[in-house]
Amino acid sequence: GLLYIDLDQDGQPDLNEPLAPWQAVQVYPNSGGVYTTGNGTYLFAPQDSGTYVLSAPLTSPLWQLSSDSASYTVHLGSLTPVADPLDFGWAPLLDSTVINAAVIPGPTPCIGSAMATVNLLNQGTTRPDLVVSLTLDTLFTFSAPSPAPDSIVGHTLHWHVDSLALFSAWQATLSIQPPGILFVGDTAHSLLQVLETDSLGVLQVVTAQPWESIITCAYDPNDKQVEPVGEGAWGGIDASTEWLTYTVRFQNTGNSYAEDV
Repeated sequence: GLLYIDLDQDGQPDLNEPLAPWQAVQVYPNSGGVYTTGNGTYLFAPQDSGTYVLSAPLTSPLWQLSSDSASYTVHLGSLTPVADPLDFGWAPLLDSTVINAAVIPGPTPCIGSAMATVNLLNQGTTRPDLVVSLTLDTLFTFSAPSPAPDSIVGHTLHWHVDSLALFSAWQATLSIQPPGILFVGDTAHSLLQVLETDSLGVLQVVTAQPWESIITCAYDPNDKQVEPVGEGAWGGIDASTEWLTYTVRFQNTGNSYAEDV
């Protein structure tokens, strides 16, 4: 079957109506259920014959069930091996923009770079035109944002996301360069905001998510000595010297694991 967005609320899936990806379809008796695929269809294939009840419970009070059946009871066996179509229709009860937004960072070392991912998920009943704004702490520098921002002002990147489809996701990535060993243990404060243009053409904040990241680093105030020390700036030693004895001391005084020592 499939799970469709019943825009005209006629209880039937029409060609112009979108399907709902990654939504749960519950099956009893069964330990859980199945999920619709990226194109809104689902398939339940039990190993045993028997009677099963399928339902697609609403995930939000913003939606109402519009299809005829809230659940289907099917009897699967050798005489009836297939039951379809078992379609569920959801209709918007309220027009509401709900966006789940987050920054998912990689480890933030004091040397090198880390990837950060900006994620949006449309969990509302509209297809909004959005502006995504990411303001990074001045401790950070950044490079290689993808997709390319529509504008960059100082440490703030802006992307325009037009008509984000129902239940769909949007993602951007960028490389973050931390400030170095002098700032180990400091906390960087960044801010992700998602804005929508209202009916008057004014940008309104839909959601704002602060992103705090502690600067971590493995730091080695190392010490290396050799005996004999040698003479002069070049540490010259007598050609007859058979052995050089080195002492190498390593201590990690940072706040992160040291790798590849």
